[in-house]
Amino acid sequence: ATNSSYPATAFATNWDVTQNPVPNTAYNDLYLDSGGNLATVGNIDDMSQTVVQSLWMWFGEYVFNIFLGVPYKLILGNTPLQQSLIKFYLTNSILLINDYLTPDQLADYGINQIVNIGFSFNKLTRTDNITITILLNNGQNINLSA
Repeated sequence: ATNSSYPATAFATNWDVTQNPVPNTAYNDLYLDSGGNLATVGNIDDMSQTVVQSLWMWFGEYVFNIFLGVPYKLILGNTPLQQSLIKFYLTNSILLINDYLTPDQLADYGINQIVNIGFSFNKLTRTDNITITILLNNGQNINLSA
């Protein structure tokens, strides 16, 4: 039996590589390549995901390393919100990624500099928006919104 809100052809269309051969790697590390094979992201897509995931993680949330993540309890409990303090915590969380890269990854995709960080908090919807521009060691820029 099929659910009336999801026609049977909808799922087949989503996985049809001939209609959409470009993988959506913004948040997914697995995708189907042009031959229909399961593939994983790498290079700049991998670094983009790693940065976004480090910003999603609350400090102490990851049980295998409680020092990873952003101390959102300190940020969101700080009234009024101090932009310099927020940028400090976000920057530290992002730069910590370099400590977990292999020497080859660090040379190509290590974080050289955080060019810009923007942070806004909507009290009505209780959501935050973070925009970041990062310069990698290979000279490429990453622009992210988390």
